[in-house]
Amino acid sequence: MLPGTLHPTSAPMRLRASHFLRTAMGCCIVYLVILEAFLAVPAFNGVTQIRPASGLGPTLGLMFGLPGAFGCAVGNLISDILHFPNDPWLPAYFVIQLIYAYGLRAWWNILFGSDAAPRLASAKHLVAFLIGAMLDALLVTLLLLPLEGDTMQALNIHMVHLFNNFLALTYIAPPTMLLVQRVRRDRGERSLSERFVLVALFAAAIASILCVAIMFAFRIQDGNTVANSALDESLAFIYPLLTTVTICLFGLACAMLAIIEHALAQPLNELAIDARTLAMRMDSTGPERMRDGELDIRLTSSHVLDEIALVAHESNEMRHALATSMIEAQTSARERERISTELGLASTIQTNALPLDFSDLESTYSAKIDAIMRPARTVGGDFYDVFPLDDHRLCVLVADVSDKGVPAALFMMRAMAETRECLRSASTLGEGLSHASSHLCANNDAMLFVTMFVVALNARTGNIEFANAGHNLPMLLSATHGNRWLKAKPGLPLGVMEDFYYETGRSKILPGEQVVLYTDGVTEARSAAGELFGDRRLEDALNAAGSDSPVAIVERAVTSFSEGAEQADDLTVLSLCWLPETACGTFAADANLCMDVCEFVHSHISDAAVENAGFNLDLIVEELFVNVATHAYEGAPSSKRGVDIFVADDVSNNVVHILLQDSGVAYDPTLRKISALTGAERLEDLEVGGMGLLLVRKLSDSMRYERFGDHNILHVTKHYGL
Repeated sequence: MLPGTLHPTSAPMRLRASHFLRTAMGCCIVYLVILEAFLAVPAFNGVTQIRPASGLGPTLGLMFGLPGAFGCAVGNLISDILHFPNDPWLPAYFVIQLIYAYGLRAWWNILFGSDAAPRLASAKHLVAFLIGAMLDALLVTLLLLPLEGDTMQALNIHMVHLFNNFLALTYIAPPTMLLVQRVRRDRGERSLSERFVLVALFAAAIASILCVAIMFAFRIQDGNTVANSALDESLAFIYPLLTTVTICLFGLACAMLAIIEHALAQPLNELAIDARTLAMRMDSTGPERMRDGELDIRLTSSHVLDEIALVAHESNEMRHALATSMIEAQTSARERERISTELGLASTIQTNALPLDFSDLESTYSAKIDAIMRPARTVGGDFYDVFPLDDHRLCVLVADVSDKGVPAALFMMRAMAETRECLRSASTLGEGLSHASSHLCANNDAMLFVTMFVVALNARTGNIEFANAGHNLPMLLSATHGNRWLKAKPGLPLGVMEDFYYETGRSKILPGEQVVLYTDGVTEARSAAGELFGDRRLEDALNAAGSDSPVAIVERAVTSFSEGAEQADDLTVLSLCWLPETACGTFAADANLCMDVCEFVHSHISDAAVENAGFNLDLIVEELFVNVATHAYEGAPSSKRGVDIFVADDVSNNVVHILLQDSGVAYDPTLRKISALTGAERLEDLEVGGMGLLLVRKLSDSMRYERFGDHNILHVTKHYGL
């Protein structure tokens, strides 16, 4: 080791030495104060030989071990020096006091081990304490025989010391031990036996006081005094009497305590220990073995109170029932987990059954499609579908099954397959829904039904067909005409009646216009306050959509509105936008600009369109533009004369779309009845512009007119395929 370093064991040794000295000093002070207090009263020492402090040394030695005994011996030595400074036997008295103070603790260590804290926790401990107290008192009496003479006439002084030490130790040690436990905060762990010892101690003290009082009552002389001889005789009788009473009462207490421990305390302690460790043992044992009785309470005593036995029996029954409940709960949890897994798989299957990738359909049918289906539960009854009817018609639909959860999901799969097949094979959408309703009515014991709105887009012309089976009306979004509801005659939900007639509606959308379909999970969504989302909020949300996807706009609006409320219904939204690539140009309403307009059209259509239909398109554009420039703005100032030209070439369908928009007088060319010319005699009969309109009708594939606000809008299509 390096110079100046400490040995590894020196620190613990110093701590132990410090603890020894502190304990010894404290016990020394307590012992000396109490001893001097009693020595200051002559009646307690010189006359009666009652020395209560004589029981304090073994008590502190029992509680604190060798440090306590050593402190008491030092305190006794200090007292002897103060009162008998010239006594040559002071060292002997110190050694005898040390032996006396440590004797009871040595006896306790022999019986229960040095690690066991001294406690009167059972009848066995109480008997050991009483025997140890008597042996310790006898030991100190024998050690003092050569050093003390007999100064009492009626009773040998050594017998007085023996009885006094035993009585003092018996009456002082138990309450002192319990007091120390209280100071150490062990109060919550005080046993029934310790409480019973206190009761026995109190009873013995009362009995001893009564015996002494009765005896003195019969020995009073001259009314209020007691002669010295009578006092000696009384003391000669009192000490044996008190010792006998104490031994008898404590012996009876030991017997009763043994019975109580056997029949009550020990079983209760076993019940407490079992309850305290039950949770830990359950973790390692498991509910199956617990149900079979492996964790049952088994009391070691065969003679217990009937009430204790009943508590143990009922506790075991409770454990069996608890184990059974735990097993059932585990089984239910596994079943719920299995069902959850299956529902998750069903949700995946349902989601995969819905079309998710629309890229091929979008490129084929010049459309933009977006859709979402968010079930209220793991699986739902809402669905949407997107599929082609033929090479130029695209069908979209949104539907809502009447139920929720698994039954609705199963019926949804059936309804989706039936409607797709029936719509593809029918000549109209209404006919297809009628056939689908008849099929769904068959084998429908659950009496489920489905509402549906279906739309078919003709990608060549922009014409749409639609049919309604009891569903919410969709909204048509148009930057040109403004947003509006798509009116359709409602029919019964599918699966309610066979062969029900569904009316097929027809309309037309312009390039860039969108149809938004949804289920009642949107309009019937509730806020935390219970308010419905409603048609008005849906309309406001879509009016503010701008360039964002209508599906995302609606989903965000509903989510924000219903924040804090549980989703009660499935939510489904689908949007279909007809998007042939469109170019826009604005020209003055001047017939001399026809060539510029034709060049604008040619520059925004494909080479195939120019090659196969360029000449016809020039004639159509020229006639329509000249007609507007000549007749639409009669009397209007030149600053207000303008024509907007929109051109879109749907190369996937080989169709050119031309749209003319002006703010002139209202004029619908599609309403003019113009017959084909059969001879020159009819030429002069044609109204102004009639020849041009006849030519446009002959050369174009479709012509549609709308008056929106102050604007005339004319949409013409020309197919240029072979």
